[in-house]
Amino acid sequence: MQTEQKPNNRRAVVYVRLSADDSTNPSFSPMNQEKLCKEYANRLGDPISAVYKDINRSGANIERPGFLRLINDAKKGMISKVFIKDWSRLTRNISDLRMIRKLLEKDLGVEIVSTDGLTDDKSVDISTLSSDWVVQESRKKQEQIHDLKKQEQIPCSRPPFGYKMSKKYKMFIPDGDKAVSIKEIFEQRDGGSTITEIAMDFKMNITTIYNILQNKTYLGFNCYKGEWSKGRHEPLIDEETFKRCQKEKTKERTWKNNTPVKIELPKIPSS
Repeated sequence: MQTEQKPNNRRAVVYVRLSADDSTNPSFSPMNQEKLCKEYANRLGDPISAVYKDINRSGANIERPGFLRLINDAKKGMISKVFIKDWSRLTRNISDLRMIRKLLEKDLGVEIVSTDGLTDDKSVDISTLSSDWVVQESRKKQEQIHDLKKQEQIPCSRPPFGYKMSKKYKMFIPDGDKAVSIKEIFEQRDGGSTITEIAMDFKMNITTIYNILQNKTYLGFNCYKGEWSKGRHEPLIDEETFKRCQKEKTKERTWKNNTPVKIELPKIPSS
């Protein structure tokens, strides 16, 4: 008598993770990671049925939505193999990596396949440690670049609406009619117009107008890691006008559309 075979619902999947540190490296793009894993799986004869993704998520934290869904599905017996670009996609922490491997490979019987071909524990650990070192060194370099730019008053961010970047002078410069629009937005707000009215006049959404009215770049400041300091570019708005636009009430009308946020302006040392 022939035994009836139950269908096997376990499947091969791909896991992709991109952190802010990886975003400048094209090889780590989600599209490239997915492509490499699918090609690798295809050579092994494993069709991919799902892709789990975590975008802008650090490898130092395993509490990631895509990763947790993968673990949950693995616990349900839905996954047979997980393809990854390299072991650092799972985590950059050695202790966490060993815990993940024990859970997936030993406890749940899920095979983890890395496209770098590494399988033995020692090589995997070395690869993970190396990836973490590269990230830490990259962060140190970025910190040094930011500190240098701060000293030289060079912007680290893209120019906001109303400015453009001068490559020659390495500073923001007013951007023609857009700079005029910024001045008019502040003038209207200072005159009592609501954010909704201003948004309708300039064909922008309310959030954009709200952010413009709070952006201290228009006062001549640059932002470095969340801190404001004096820049070299030409201010579009004077300090008194800017302060009045932050108040709960302007001349005739209340701030109807958003809760006002108190903003403390950086003190400029007297020359």
